[in-house]
Order: sequence, then structure tokens, then C-alpha cells
Amino acid sequence: MNIPQGSLTHQAQTNVEISQILVPIFLCLVWSAQILPKSVFEWLFKQFVLGFKLDQAFLDQYTVFQEDKYQWCDIFPNPWVELKLCFWLPGQGSLAHDHADSRNFTKVVKGKMTARLYKVKKSELIVISEEEVEPNQVLGVERHQVHELINLGTDPCITFHCYCPRRPE
Repeated sequence: MNIPQGSLTHQAQTNVEISQILVPIFLCLVWSAQILPKSVFEWLFKQFVLGFKLDQAFLDQYTVFQEDKYQWCDIFPNPWVELKLCFWLPGQGSLAHDHADSRNFTKVVKGKMTARLYKVKKSELIVISEEEVEPNQVLGVERHQVHELINLGTDPCITFHCYCPRRPE
């Protein structure tokens, strides 16, 4: 189940250190070559997301909130790995969806996000877990795992997403 989410607001290719971008690209290429065990790849990938730095000037330049639905911004588009910032007002969320063969880690940059994981049983979605993710915490989502993100808080939320490999168009 692949449900499009959000809307593309703009692409940010400046103010992000190129060394930060090379790490996930390298990890994704290594993973696709199956050089590392899954557990090692996932640990390294999560550490990258935890350590990814976005300065306040960058956030000030690219943050966009809109009343009708959450927004996103691509960071340094490339063919191997997808990096995004998402901007959520209170009450906004994604629909339940998966990312096909892409592994995803999401870090809350500001605010709080509620993450729900689902299992599909006879075309019905059943919640199997729900957790609140706070600033500088990371949520990992397996390939083909149906999930949704919702800002149930009272403050706007910003999240950083990393997908390896890139999600299908």
C-alpha cells in the first residue's frame, strides 16, 4: 500500500554540509551490495539520523507550515537516498502508508509526533503499536511496514526523514 503524502514545498540544496549527505549515500550503496549484516546497517543508519545536524538558520529558511495539510522539503535530492524535512501543525498527519522496499528512520527535530504501526488483516488495518516520539528521538520503520505519523500535540512539529533506497515515485 503506497499512499502519496504531503506536498512538495521546495528543494533545499544549500546550507547542508556535503559530508552529512555522503554518509547515507555510502550506507545505502553498501546495503544494496549486501556487504553489511542488516543489524549493522540499521544501527549505522540510525546513528546517522540521530547525528544529522540542521542549524537554526537552515530551519528558518525552509520551514513552511500550512493549515490544509503537512508540508515537506527535499534536502539534497539524489538517486540513492531520500532526505526530507516535514512540517506538521497540531492535528495534521499522514495517512496509513508504507514505503515499499525503502527502510526509513525519522527523527523529531521540534515538537512531538505520534507514530502508529499497523498490521494488515483481511484488508483491515489493525494498530499494533503507538508511541510518542520526542525531540532527538528516532523512529525506525521496516520495509513494507504500514504506519502513520500524527501531530497530536499542541505545538507545531518538524521531522527529519531518511529513506534508503529512495521511495518509489
